[in-house]
Formats: sequence, C-alpha cells, structure tokens
Amino acid sequence: MRTCALGIQATLARLQSTGIDALLCTVTWRFAAECFQQWYGFAAVSGTEIEEGPDGRFTGKVARHFDKYDKRDFVVEHCRRRGIDLSTCIAVGDSHSDVPMFEAVGFSVALNATDAAKAVASVSVNSGTMVDIFSVIPGLVT
Repeated sequence: MRTCALGIQATLARLQSTGIDALLCTVTWRFAAECFQQWYGFAAVSGTEIEEGPDGRFTGKVARHFDKYDKRDFVVEHCRRRGIDLSTCIAVGDSHSDVPMFEAVGFSVALNATDAAKAVASVSVNSGTMVDIFSVIPGLVT
C-alpha cells in the first residue's frame, strides 16, 4: 500500500469532528481492516474475508474475495443506507483498485498513487502525511 499512514489519526479526527464518515475500503484481509477500525475509528470497513472453522480459528481459506468493484459497491451501499448522495462523497486512494470507487464519487484524491489512480482522480497529492489531503479537498481546505 502506497498511501501514507502518517497523519491517519489526525485526519480521521478532523473528518469525525465535521460529521464525515470515514470508510476503510480495502482488498486486503477484513480482519486487518477491523484492527484499523478499532485503532482509528473508521465508521465501516471492507476487505477479503477469511474462513473461520467451527472452533473460531481461521482455516486459511478465503471465504469471500473483495475486489476493486466490491470497494466501489461498499461505498455505494454505505451511502445508499444513509441517504448520502455519491456526488458529495470524497475518496482517497493509491492504486488501480481504487479506480471504480474514484469514478463513482464526486471527488477523489490520489495520494502517493500509481499512474492508474492518478489518471482518474480529481486531484493527486504526493506527501509524507495524510493530513495534506485537506489542502486539496473543496470545502475542507486548510
């Protein structure tokens, strides 16, 4: 993952203080995303699910894959349930797996991103801290 984790706590705190839901949309393991949710307070998380056996232990088998279209669909469904217009949503990402999500929302930031993500993002930022996204997001400019 190229996106900078530095500043994530300050970024999420600022979003939460303004009533903005922060979602962690990832194709990595959901259990790892749930750790980030506990640490930083994401409103919801996604991810590839690993199968659990009857004893509660992971079997090592994938129970559900999660791909770039699932990331987009996760955001779309979250917004639908809350009555949020996708045109008012902001997505931040760093790779080709963020492209469908970038295309679905009103504004997108490619943070320390691949060329594929930069090509479809509203803006691109190269920075050592996630907090710098606020300098380019309309209405959240520092």
